[in-house]
Amino acid sequence: MKTVKKAIAMLLAVLMVGALSCTAWADQADEVTFDNLESFREDSNVTIDMEMSILGESQVMQMKMKTASDVTLDPECSFTDMTAESDGETQHSLVYSVKEDSKYVIYTSNDEGATWEKQELEENASANESIPTVDSLKMIAGYTEKFEKTGTDEIHGRKADIYEGVLAGDEFKEFMLKAGSLGTLVESFGIPVEDLDSSFVGELPMKVALDQETGMVLGYSADMGAFMQKMMEAMMSSIIAASLQGEEMPPDFDLSAFLSIKVNEVKSECVFYDFNQVEAIQMPKAA
Repeated sequence: MKTVKKAIAMLLAVLMVGALSCTAWADQADEVTFDNLESFREDSNVTIDMEMSILGESQVMQMKMKTASDVTLDPECSFTDMTAESDGETQHSLVYSVKEDSKYVIYTSNDEGATWEKQELEENASANESIPTVDSLKMIAGYTEKFEKTGTDEIHGRKADIYEGVLAGDEFKEFMLKAGSLGTLVESFGIPVEDLDSSFVGELPMKVALDQETGMVLGYSADMGAFMQKMMEAMMSSIIAASLQGEEMPPDFDLSAFLSIKVNEVKSECVFYDFNQVEAIQMPKAA
């Protein structure tokens, strides 16, 4: 139980930057394009609803997370205010991240900025960039070339075209590697994204909103439920395999009779706004 809850908590943590499923829109500053994008703000909401059954006893796990981030691209830097709710408890965290040479330096505070914990990650240590980049946003915009245009909307004064489609197989893997925080989640289980079989990852339904005038990504979203169901089942199998300490699992063993997880919903939504209106982000004084 603790292992599974820890894994789900990891999901919330890695989704705090670049969260992925219903609506995702944003304000647009004066004619900001990919060519002159320097900064923006990003808000996200993540909802997780799962049911766990252990020896016939069920427990519902519902979690929500909200983040608000300021992001600059030169230097690559972000400051995130995150609130996570789970099992009736609320956790508030502040996260400062900056790219220095070939590594990311991340400071996290769980006491309103009084103290900070420092962590350093090599650029290739995580499956995804910890800070959204122009290239990752361009990649998302490129998906609309094969997605279906399903409508239009006026979003905070900007006219947007709405596109819907799915990423599958190798393209889904590329998204995890370059822009999706799902990649970090996968590798937190000790599974390099490159090693995932394309048939295993399945499909990721997405929705993308593009500014009609500039083509800027105003937001994107995805439904991660099916993928997370597979990941949780794979994790449970790993736990059982580890407990056998090298012994073979009986051929008639039915894991679901002892432990099962049903993923009812894993949704997230992300918005981008205040393009080129974010001032330089300062390192927290107590860090």
